[in-house]
Amino acid sequence: MVKKGTLRLAQVLTQYLIGVFIFIIIGSLPVLLRDLTFDTESYFHSVRDLAVKIFTLSNLTYDGQHEMLPAVIDRFFYSMKILGIAFFTALAFAFMLSYLIILFFEKKKDYILSF
Repeated sequence: MVKKGTLRLAQVLTQYLIGVFIFIIIGSLPVLLRDLTFDTESYFHSVRDLAVKIFTLSNLTYDGQHEMLPAVIDRFFYSMKILGIAFFTALAFAFMLSYLIILFFEKKKDYILSF
């Protein structure tokens, strides 16, 4: 059983890595076909640069000048704060609604609480 799980995990990781490399290769195709000629040296250089940028996750920028992580982290924490507030608000409303239902159906309280 453990062997099957390990093999399945290895298969999923392999498929993921192959997919990432395919995206890298396809993403670098414009460099290969620049000026309607095959520029293989620049293509392989572009593939290597893109792979290094993706797998090291250092100096991630967009538009070549804005750092990506500060912008993403700020939005991530804001989203998690909103998600937490929404979760606890929904939890409070659920408890309050359950309590009100029990109060309104006092005669059938034993029947409702037996579940």
